[in-house]
Amino acid sequence: MDRFVLRGRVRHRAALAAFSTSFVLVNTALAAPTRVYVFGAKPNATFEVRKNSGFVATVTATPFGTVSADADAVSGDRVEVTAPDLAPPVPPLFASLATNDAGCATAAWLPSGDPSVMGYVVSFGTQSVAGGGAPAYEQSVDAGTSTLHTECSLTPGTYYFAVRARNAGGLSAYSIERSVVIQTLAVLFSMFEATAGEDGVRLSWRVEADEVVQGYRVYRSEGAAPEVRIADLNAGAESYVDASARAGSSFTYIVAAVNEAGDEVRSVPASVTTPTLALSLGQNYPNPFNPTTKIPFTLESEGRVLIRVFDVRGARVATIFDGTLGQGRHSVEWSGKDDAGRPVASGLYLYTLTTGKRTMSKKMVMVK
Repeated sequence: MDRFVLRGRVRHRAALAAFSTSFVLVNTALAAPTRVYVFGAKPNATFEVRKNSGFVATVTATPFGTVSADADAVSGDRVEVTAPDLAPPVPPLFASLATNDAGCATAAWLPSGDPSVMGYVVSFGTQSVAGGGAPAYEQSVDAGTSTLHTECSLTPGTYYFAVRARNAGGLSAYSIERSVVIQTLAVLFSMFEATAGEDGVRLSWRVEADEVVQGYRVYRSEGAAPEVRIADLNAGAESYVDASARAGSSFTYIVAAVNEAGDEVRSVPASVTTPTLALSLGQNYPNPFNPTTKIPFTLESEGRVLIRVFDVRGARVATIFDGTLGQGRHSVEWSGKDDAGRPVASGLYLYTLTTGKRTMSKKMVMVK
């Protein structure tokens, strides 16, 4: 469809195969009275013109299929041109009804393939119309052209929902009826998040509880793997650091609050991807040192690690570590003694990290 405005006249081009068309005026310069023209209508057929669902006039199309009428419409008004005998549409296909936030239910339906449909109405209540509990639902909400509607502030209980489609001929019958149970949770996670940091993945949460929470359980899954329980925490916990999370991987976490009966109330899942680690050798600390110092380093993957100390002439002084370590951040301590257990003299030394075919080195100073 296309439409254009010229000197207070709205011209709308549409083939009225379904004997109905509608549009919203969008030109703010329009002022009543406004004459509406529709082209492509059935020649010599009779049509009704409505503005914002109110009757305006009955008009007859010309032999060339043109409909015109004074609608007194302004910007924002919806104008409908339809055959007087247009039948209401068929009900929409009600796809799903689910709870998300506490006290809320979300209904979703498929868009109608009927071009005469101009919107949808969602009806709901605590009595089933399909089951004969009531002749009509207690409340109805105009959802406009959306195919999704969320209703909140629902008190605990069972609610029944149905959807109707609307065109100029009226409302359709109800769709199939769906029901949902709204519950009030004694424990509610109002916040849960996961953040990747240098020390691992930090989990933080906040709960609102009407009953005693005995403690928390932390669950983790990596990629598509099944979840595993990785921690049990006391009732006062509000955070947890997963230092065992591998770098360069995606994890999904859930925290469960455990009540006095031993039942769990679970948080929504929180997902995070840990950054990839690179092989690095950090500066020893303290530096200068006497008599001990720590040497930090990071491994990008598991493997054999060799950390040694040399003097400025290149002679080996001590082997600090020789073994296998996993991916992640590590540190070793040197006591300032050579391989024979003798204290070394003051001066400049080199320390090296060797893993695989790669070696890194840095300087450190012993001061007595």
